[in-house]
Amino acid sequence: MGAAVADAVSELLACPACGADLDGDGAGLSCRGGEEHRYAVTDGAPVLLTERDELGARYLESYEAVAREDLATPPGSPGRAGSRSLELDRRDRHDALVAFIGHRRARRLLDIGTGMGEYLDRLDAEHRVALDLALPYLGAGGERPGLTRVCADAQQLPFKPASFDVVVLSDVLEHVLDPHAVAAEVLRVCTPDARIFVHVPWKEDLSIYAEVAPEFAHLRSFNSYSFANVWQEFYVRRWRGSHPDLRDPLPFPIADRLPLRLRGLVGYLYFSTSLPQREYRWRSRWIAELPRRERLLLRIYPPKFMMAELTPLENAPPDRIRRRLKHWFEQRIGRRPSDEGAGSG
Repeated sequence: MGAAVADAVSELLACPACGADLDGDGAGLSCRGGEEHRYAVTDGAPVLLTERDELGARYLESYEAVAREDLATPPGSPGRAGSRSLELDRRDRHDALVAFIGHRRARRLLDIGTGMGEYLDRLDAEHRVALDLALPYLGAGGERPGLTRVCADAQQLPFKPASFDVVVLSDVLEHVLDPHAVAAEVLRVCTPDARIFVHVPWKEDLSIYAEVAPEFAHLRSFNSYSFANVWQEFYVRRWRGSHPDLRDPLPFPIADRLPLRLRGLVGYLYFSTSLPQREYRWRSRWIAELPRRERLLLRIYPPKFMMAELTPLENAPPDRIRRRLKHWFEQRIGRRPSDEGAGSG
C-alpha cells in the first residue's frame, strides 16, 4: 500500500465510499472496487474523504478553520480569550478520561476526533490511530512511533470490520452531524469484545452557542435518554460523571432534595444572612482546586461531563437473560388495561 502509510494500519484501511481494499502508489491510494476512488496521502496521513454535499462542505471548512485557529493560538496562549480557563478545563477533562480508561491495554486503538491529540500518548496500546476530519490537526503532530494519522469522517470510517479493540470518542458526539451514523460505524470497525470509551457534555445549556462562531459548535448535549438512543447496540459497562457544575450556591442543590417548606427556609436564611459572601469564597476555592474533592462534590452538584465504557451487545450479559427480559417486558407493556381488569375480576 505504500511506505507513506504505517504497515501496522495499512492492512486495515478500506475505501470509505465502498469498503473495498486500497492500493498504494507514488501518487496516493486507489480503490480496488468497481468505481475509481483515489485518495491523497499528505505528510504521511491518508486523506480518506468522499465527496461532500453543500452542508458537508461547510462543515468541513468550519472545522478546518477551528483547527487552524487552535494551532495558531492554542489554549493558554496570550491574547486568546479565556485562554487560561480553556487550558485548565481541557487538561482536567483529559486527565479525567485517562484515569477513567485506566490500564486498559489495546492492540489497536482508534481515537476518533483526535484534535491536537494531547492525551493519546498516555493511552496503553501497541498501535494508535489518530483520526480527525480536519487535516491541519493531523499535520501539526508530526510522525511518532506507534502512531498513524488518518484524515477521515467519523460517519464513514475508512477501516475494515473488527479492526480495533479500543475506540475513544472524547468530546466528539456533540459536534457531529449524525451521531447515530458514528455509533453504527464504531460498531462495524470494533471487535466483538472491544471497549469503547465516550466522553460527552452532560445536560449542557446550548443557548451559549447560538450567537458564536464557528457555525457548527455544539450541536447537541446529552442526557440518559439521548445517550442511550445513540448507543442502542452497545452495553454500558461503567458510567461516571466528571467536573461538577458549581455555578449555583451550595445550599440550593442541597435544598432541591428537601421538602418544600424546608426549601423556602434555606432560601430565607441564605439571603438574609452573610452566608452568600462566605459561601462564594468556599465555592471559588473548590473550583480553583478541582479535581480535588470532585467525587464528594458530585454527590451534591450535577456533572458537566459524562464518561462511559461500552462494549457491543454481543459481549454483554448473557443473551438468554436479555431475551427473557425483553419478552417479559413486551408482554407487560402490550397487555391492554381491559385484560388486567378482566383478570382481577
